[in-house]
Amino acid sequence: MQVYPDAIAFGGQLDAMRGYLSTIGALSFLLLLAFAYDAIVSTPSTFWALMSVLLCFISWTMMRIDFNGFRYTPVLLNRGAGKVHVFEEVGFDVLAFWKLWGGHKYVIHTYDWDCVRAEIAQVMVESGNGIRAETGLVFAITETPGSHLVKARFGVGTTSAYDGGRAMLGRWEHIRRFMRREAPLMQPGDKLFEDWGVTLWEALFSLQPLLGPGSGEYWKSGKWYIYLAGVWILPLLPYTMFAGLMRWLSYVLKVEPKWPDSILASIGGEALSREEIEQLTHVIPGPRKHVQAGKRRKSKGLSKETPHIE
Repeated sequence: MQVYPDAIAFGGQLDAMRGYLSTIGALSFLLLLAFAYDAIVSTPSTFWALMSVLLCFISWTMMRIDFNGFRYTPVLLNRGAGKVHVFEEVGFDVLAFWKLWGGHKYVIHTYDWDCVRAEIAQVMVESGNGIRAETGLVFAITETPGSHLVKARFGVGTTSAYDGGRAMLGRWEHIRRFMRREAPLMQPGDKLFEDWGVTLWEALFSLQPLLGPGSGEYWKSGKWYIYLAGVWILPLLPYTMFAGLMRWLSYVLKVEPKWPDSILASIGGEALSREEIEQLTHVIPGPRKHVQAGKRRKSKGLSKETPHIE
């Protein structure tokens, strides 16, 4: 998600799942308002009026989930201090139903790198094509270095499928070497996570392959099935534009997570820009721009023992 002068931040599995609940909630809310009006005014019915109000509250809550909180909840690998920081969002108050957005509450858990043990876990993911097994990288935090008593577990990055866990092993190897100062921040071919639907114009046409930004590539592809899919989904333009709008609103109303000054100082300051990252990965040649960084602390010594894969 972010790269810092002396740290890397990974996002979670659900960080890109934005706009889905708000789309369903908003459409349901509009329909339920009409139903509630009918149950209260046109053909009065106490039972259906109460049911309508309850369902309206549920739909409103679905929108609030998409509009509250943070865009993502990262795990920060702090090489400068030999720590791992977990940014955890604290849930919003469900009873404050009048508040559509806001409520940015969070806690940060900090663990010693020497207490990290890596695990490759199998995760069952349900999709439109059924249930499939994927693998994910999990950090198990032990009570003390070398201990077998685990006090916390959390995922690092997204899961992968169809590779038997090789991608997760590669991610762990890069993290392990990075934290031991045996590897750079990023290597040629690495890139940041590219979110979609974060600009209004892109969001409005994000589900229409033959319209909007980037559609030229589909037109030039010459693939008949893309043309067929584009024509088939074209009549759904009002719905796809509405869904894209909800995703864009979710991105705008959610806030970017911020690390405290003490943590930023230990990792060399704010996150690197896209241009600086592209220079690190040898995409754009040229001198690196100056970065306003906080005072860097001297890195603590790391254990010579390599956390192992279980």
